[in-house]
Amino acid sequence: MTMTREEYEKLVRSCASFAEMPVGAQERILAAVGEEMERYIAIFQEEQQLMAQAVEDFQKETDQIVLDYKTGVQKEKRAKLVAAESGVRRREEDRAEDLLKKL
Repeated sequence: MTMTREEYEKLVRSCASFAEMPVGAQERILAAVGEEMERYIAIFQEEQQLMAQAVEDFQKETDQIVLDYKTGVQKEKRAKLVAAESGVRRREEDRAEDLLKKL
């Protein structure tokens, strides 16, 4: 997990939890060296992985909601179309029956 100082600072600064920390804590984390820096690397990499997974899960849920909505809309459209076609068919049948009765 060894990183250059620049990579370490980039990792740390890119994490949301770091931005929310008091300035003193940020300074201590940025000044870390050796094993302490390695521990912070592990912590912040895990945070990044968890955030990436959360975003992926959110996207999947959103995609599923949109898909379910589209499916529901399509079913509703089909039901309305079937009802409309049935109404037209019934009117035509009624008109045909009226014509037969008049004969």
